[in-house]
Amino acid sequence: MEAKEKRAMQLDIHRMNRVHNELIMQKNALETECARLRVELKDTSEKLAAVLAHEKKELITERTKFHDTNIIRQISASIAANYAHTQWINNLDFNGKRVLLFSHYSKREEVESYNYLTLEQLDGRFDIVVILTNCPNVWELKRPNYNKYHILSYNFKSDFRNYGVFIAQTEHTLGSALQLCLMNDSFVVVDVSAFNRCMEHVFESAADFAGITSSHEGVYHLQSYFLLFNKTAVRAIVNYFKDHGLPSSHNASISEYELGIASQLMKEGLTSFAMVSNQEMKHPLNTTCFKWSAVLQQTGIIKRQHFFKQYPPWFAMTPNHIALVADKYSQNAHFIHFLKYHGIAH
Repeated sequence: MEAKEKRAMQLDIHRMNRVHNELIMQKNALETECARLRVELKDTSEKLAAVLAHEKKELITERTKFHDTNIIRQISASIAANYAHTQWINNLDFNGKRVLLFSHYSKREEVESYNYLTLEQLDGRFDIVVILTNCPNVWELKRPNYNKYHILSYNFKSDFRNYGVFIAQTEHTLGSALQLCLMNDSFVVVDVSAFNRCMEHVFESAADFAGITSSHEGVYHLQSYFLLFNKTAVRAIVNYFKDHGLPSSHNASISEYELGIASQLMKEGLTSFAMVSNQEMKHPLNTTCFKWSAVLQQTGIIKRQHFFKQYPPWFAMTPNHIALVADKYSQNAHFIHFLKYHGIAH
């Protein structure tokens, strides 16, 4: 190979090495820049996440404040609207009396026929009946005894809030009652005779507190649509409301009250009773939902959710079930009116 060709080859090799080294330097520079950008991006992401978390926390806090403020306003308005009447009820003296608190709410601000039927069947079992309702002016009792029936304006859309506000206002005297019953409007009396037999068992039970149905779903509890506390348990339940305050949400009503009451009272050595239980179920499910037929047979009632298709379809009432029940209990005019009123039957 001539010297000239050899020299040209060396120059090419030198040029290639220089290009290779420049590419390596560029690669290293790019990797360094990428590493810097990754660190910067991570830092920015963390800062942004912190800002978003803070804003979310502030938003939740503001919502909670608004919610709490709204509740306080509702409670204040309710106390102010009912103060004179509540004081009058207090002065009637609960000592040795049988007291019913009936929580009623209507989206249409109407009182339905079946509500009157329920109270009529329980009339002789109580000395004082307090109706906590969002539509006090539309109640028309057939034989109003103003020393016995008291209709107060409550609009909390929560049974336990209704009970809690009233109990807070009357706790000093209510604790001396012979019996205290907490009941809402979520069930329909279908078989009047069976319901009255059920009430005889519930009211004559030797237990300290009783219900129509009990459930072992989650923890053992009496289902909250009907709770009866006898003398020893009245002071205990009044204290329970005093200690726990008003539930802040529907979930709190379930966890703190429906599920919590039975556990606390039994810890205090008090005994319970219920007509129908789901204890025999391997995997206990909602008693009034999944055992509606047994509940109807033994207690005479059906929960409204069955008719409004608000329960899961498994084991719930079908339209055919409703038709058969309506046919069997057609003599119950209040029940038939309920079905027609809600377009369930024609």
